[in-house]
Amino acid sequence: MTAAQPTLIFDLDGYFFPLVERDRPQWQSVWPNGLPRYRPTATSAWPYRVPPGAEVPPERDMMRTLSIVHAMLRSTLVLTFDSGEEDLRHFKEWSGTALEYARAVTHELVTAPQFDVPFWAEVFDGMVKESLRATHPRVDEIKLIVNLEPRIYARSYPERNEIHISALTREYFKTLNLLVWQHVWAEVTDRCHPASSDLLGRLLPHLLSLFYDVDFSSLPIPRARTIEVFWIASRYASIQLTFMLAHEYAHILFDGPQDLRQPDSERRADRFAYQCLAQLTDFKPEDVWTATRWLMQLISVERALGEVLANGTDRNRSRHSVRRQAITFDALADIEVPHWDGYLEAVGSAGLKMVGFQLNSMDQAHLNEYVTSYRQQHELHHIG
Repeated sequence: MTAAQPTLIFDLDGYFFPLVERDRPQWQSVWPNGLPRYRPTATSAWPYRVPPGAEVPPERDMMRTLSIVHAMLRSTLVLTFDSGEEDLRHFKEWSGTALEYARAVTHELVTAPQFDVPFWAEVFDGMVKESLRATHPRVDEIKLIVNLEPRIYARSYPERNEIHISALTREYFKTLNLLVWQHVWAEVTDRCHPASSDLLGRLLPHLLSLFYDVDFSSLPIPRARTIEVFWIASRYASIQLTFMLAHEYAHILFDGPQDLRQPDSERRADRFAYQCLAQLTDFKPEDVWTATRWLMQLISVERALGEVLANGTDRNRSRHSVRRQAITFDALADIEVPHWDGYLEAVGSAGLKMVGFQLNSMDQAHLNEYVTSYRQQHELHHIG
C-alpha cells in the first residue's frame, strides 16, 4: 500500500523555528513524530518591545517590513494541491502566529534593517567557503550581510569583504520554481490544464513585486503539487542561491572596484560559480543543469519585464542574458543529463522563453491596465 502523501509541508530552510518554538504544543499535533529542536536566532527574542521614547519610523516603512516578514514566516508552512479544510485551518492559525511574531520584530528591523542571517544562507555560505578554502584562504574573511530588500538580490563589496543578499531571494526562487514546476507537470500530464497555458499569469504577481511597493502578505500563495515537487523546487532554489553567492565571491576574490559589472568580470564570475557547483557533492548534476538553466531564464524574464514596464524602445531580450545562457551550456557541457530530466528542463525553459516572448509582445495599454489593477489590489495597508 502506498503511503499517504503529506498535505502540509514544513519548509525547514525557511524562517521556521521561531514560530514552532512559540507554539510547540499546537504544532506537535500537526507533526506527531516530533518537531526539530529549536535553533535560536537573534530574532527569537519574544516579544520585542519598542523602547520608551524610541523614534517611530515612517508608517509606510513599518507596513512594508511587516508585510515582508509576515509573508516570509508564513511561507514556512506550505499547502499542497491536496490540502483540505483542516489543513487550511492549520495554515490560517500558522499565519496568525506569523503575524504576531512579525509585529513583534518589525520596529526593530525598520530601525536597524540588518536582518539575521537565515539558516539557508548560513548553510550555502558555509558550503561555498568549504569548497574554496583550500585554494582561496581569503574566503573566511568575507562576511554575509542580509537585508529585506524586495529583490532577487546579491551584491559584493570587495573593498569591505562583504556580500549583501536579500532574505527574500530564497522565497522568490522557491515560489518561482514551484510555479514553473506546475507548468511542467501540466504540460507533461494534461496540456489542456490552465497551468500549462498561463505561466505568465501565475508568475506576474510575484515578478511585479520586484518593481512596485506592495503588500507581500496579499500576494498569491503558491501550492506544491506533491511533496516531491516541493523538495525538487527547494533543491533548485538551493542551487540557484549557491550559484549567486559563488558568483559574488568571485568578484571579491578576483576583481577590483573598477572591474565590477564589466562583461568580462561577469563571465568570469559565472564560470567560477559553475566550478564551485561542480565541486559540491550535495547537488545532483542533473539538478544543477536544470536549476541553473531556469535561473538564467528567470533573470532574462525579469529583465524583459523591467524593459516593458519602463516602456523601453528596445523590446528585445537582453543580449547579456543570452550570453550568460551560452556560458551555461559551455560550463555544464560535461554533465550527462538523463533523458527524462533533460526533457523536463526543456519544458520548463520553453515555458519561460514563451513568458519572455509574451512580455515583449504585450500591448502597453493592456499592461498598464493590469499594473494599475495589481497595485490597487496589493496596496500596502495595515495587516490583520
